[in-house]
Formats: sequence, structure tokens, C-alpha cells
Amino acid sequence: MTPARAVARGLAEASRIYRDAAEVPLGPGRTIAVRLGPFTIEITGSDAAPRAPRAPVLSRRLGLSHLASVLLHLLVFAVVASRFQPILDDDFDGITDDDKFFIHQMLRRADEKEMEGLYAEEIAGFERRARRRQRRDRAEMDLEAAWMRSLQAAGERWSAEEFARARAGEPEDARDTGMIGLLYDRPPRPAPTVAPVAFDDRASSKATQAQARPGAMALSGRLPPEVVRRIIRQNFGRFRLCYENGLRNNPNLQGRVSVRFVIGADGAVSNVGNGGSDMPDGGVVACIVRAFHGLSFPQPEGGIVTVVYPMLFSPGG
Repeated sequence: MTPARAVARGLAEASRIYRDAAEVPLGPGRTIAVRLGPFTIEITGSDAAPRAPRAPVLSRRLGLSHLASVLLHLLVFAVVASRFQPILDDDFDGITDDDKFFIHQMLRRADEKEMEGLYAEEIAGFERRARRRQRRDRAEMDLEAAWMRSLQAAGERWSAEEFARARAGEPEDARDTGMIGLLYDRPPRPAPTVAPVAFDDRASSKATQAQARPGAMALSGRLPPEVVRRIIRQNFGRFRLCYENGLRNNPNLQGRVSVRFVIGADGAVSNVGNGGSDMPDGGVVACIVRAFHGLSFPQPEGGIVTVVYPMLFSPGG
């Protein structure tokens, strides 16, 4: 049956909401069947009345808990007020020992909390200062490392240049001293000579030529040996003068003068002393040792340099 036929037969009423639809009132126990194609839906009315809503149990429990909390707070407030009642009065003589102990405990606890806060603040400040100090130390170390790298680069460049100059300008020094002389087939050049020395009446009237020859040098440190030999040979005039002064007293004076000295990081000479001389005239040895104080060398690489430099002195024939 269509909705229109149901309305025409009085079994249903036209719907006021939907178009071409019908509304069928269902009484208790009445059943209708609605066919939708191959499906059939049966709807049966009932007389069940709507149930009254139940009061929420949770709301009642929540209200009871709030009430209990309020009562508990009031009780605590009453206890505290009763214990501090003597303090609120003008007469403080009525404070009992228990009240005093209770107040003392509270004040001590407050003081402990304050001290804990101070300690925490002090520790935090110490940690901040330590971090700043670490950053400053790290920056200083980086700066020092960069400075050392620049010095090392400059030292390597200077050493290469000085070594090249020593090789090119003074090859004879290398031939005369050290093991490198074994590489040359020709005999060593004659020792340098000076003008004849005039002696006083106590010395022989025979003109004497002083001879000075370098010995095998011992060097410990990072400085080219050729550079050290060249600078010392440039000052042989000072050492020969000391020996010539000794020849005035003893025309047959001869021997070895060995000088030990240290070249500092700045190139200055220090710790000059006798390195095992056999020259019989101590004045000549002391004069030559003093002459080494005025020498100056290039700055060595990586620290100091220790040198033992022997010289052989003999009168000429």
C-alpha cells in the first residue's frame, strides 16, 4: 500500500514535514509492516513510560568531599589559632614551653630553607664563574697556539734562509771543521795569520805570528751548526787578541781553549764557562771566555742550544 492510499483509507495522515509521505500513529501492541523492495520492516508500538532521570551519584560524592575538605580546613585553622592565641594577645608571658618549642622549630625550618636557597644561589654563581673561566682559558690557549704556529712558521722560514746563506757564503767553514771536511779531497786551507807581534824586553825579539784554528764543535739543539761556526769565526779577532797578549809574556805559549756556552731562546749567550781547556795561561782562557759574552746568535727553534767550541792556538814560525 502506498502512502497516498493509506491516507485515502484513513489509516495514516499526510506528513507535515516530508512531501509525499504519511504518518501512522502506533498504539500499544499495534504492528505495521513497511516493504522496501525485497526487504520488509515491522514496527510494533509499546506502552513503556519514560523513566525518571536518576540523580547523579558522582555529584553527591563530590559535594560530600568538598564539605569534608572545608570542615578539615576549619579544624586545622581552629587548632593553629588556639596554639597561637597567646601570641596574638598583648601579654606574652603566657607562652608555654610547648609553644616556644613549636615556634623555634618553625623558625629553624624557615632559616634552613633560606640557607638552602643561599647555598643553591652560591653554587649556581660558582658554576657560572667556572664556565666563564673555562671559556677564557680556552680562548687564551687558542690564541697561544696560533701565536706558536706563526712563530714556528717564521722560524722555519728564517732557518731555511740562514742555512742557505751559510751554505753559499761560508763553505770553507764547513770544510775546516766537522765531519763534512772528509767529503773534500783537497787539503785544508792554511790557518789565517796576523801581523807579527812585537814583544817587550822580557819576550823574544823574534817576530811571532799567532795561529788560531777551530776544533770539532759539539752542539745540542735546533740551530744550524754552520750558522754557529760562521758567527764565531767572525769574532776570531777578539780571541786572537787575547792569545797575543799572552804571547807577550810567553812566546812559546800554545794550547787548546774550549768554551762552553748556552744560546737562549732570544739568541743571547749565557752560562759561558771553561769547557776543558789545556792552555797553561789562565788569563788567556779567562779573556776568551769573557769575549763570548758579547756574541749574539739567531733565535733557535724549540728551546735553547748548548755549544762546546774548542780553539787551538799556537805561535807561528
